[in-house]
Amino acid sequence: MKMNHARLCLLFAVLLTTLPASAVERLESCYDKLGLHKPDNNLDKALYIIIDQTMPLTAEMRKNLSSLVADWPRPGERVKIARFSANTRGQYNELIFDAILDDTPSEEYLYHLRDEDNTHLLACMKQRNQEIQQAFSGALNKGMALIDTSLPKTEILYALKQISGAILDDGISDKTVLIVTDGMENGEFASFYKRRAGVGKVSREKMLEILKKNNLHADWRGAKVYMFGLGNMRDTKLLITPTQLESLRKTWEAYFHASNGNVRQLGTPAILLSNLREVTSAAAAP
Repeated sequence: MKMNHARLCLLFAVLLTTLPASAVERLESCYDKLGLHKPDNNLDKALYIIIDQTMPLTAEMRKNLSSLVADWPRPGERVKIARFSANTRGQYNELIFDAILDDTPSEEYLYHLRDEDNTHLLACMKQRNQEIQQAFSGALNKGMALIDTSLPKTEILYALKQISGAILDDGISDKTVLIVTDGMENGEFASFYKRRAGVGKVSREKMLEILKKNNLHADWRGAKVYMFGLGNMRDTKLLITPTQLESLRKTWEAYFHASNGNVRQLGTPAILLSNLREVTSAAAAP
């Protein structure tokens, strides 16, 4: 059977992180369902979406976010969605979606199947493909719907350290991270605000000092990193100037360089791409 007749098999992965996870529907592997031996296909890529639950998003921003990841996952890829928030009123770091899209079966594998098993496998794969696309889109919408701007400011640095350590440790080498946050740290270890409201001065040097002093270094494992929403103030009475916005961007750039992250684009607030798969030369300079 020709390769272009192959369809995709989807398997919701067992969650192997220390983050609490919501009840996520598990779809039985087509191979398991049909009692077939599953080929040893290595995962090629992974996308990790991390959403700040205190980050205000307009309808247009939600649409743009969905567009950025519209064609994930492809065969041989994994997708995860996590959220973080202030530790209050039942809010906490949480993994809300984790799915694997199995790689396309080889011609050799399909050739050795019985005709009946071949037909059933391809039909199952087609159905799973549709189900996972709907589930991924629904989980992303859920993550955005959980946003509550009335929550206290989030400990962003602490949350990112915890989440990155939990969800990125999966052995996949080609990682893409999309973090949705305004980037305005305001917690126990640091505050990017002035004492009497407004945006304070933020610097690379201060960021590196905070990381070292409080052991807040994360390990992004060489992932390609995008941020969406920097400087998108939830308090409409506060104004962030272009100078302050650039300072904020450079501060987070310093954070990722110090935390093994490969910065691609830090959106202030938008990421100027139609999809994260686009080849971009927007990688930040050291």
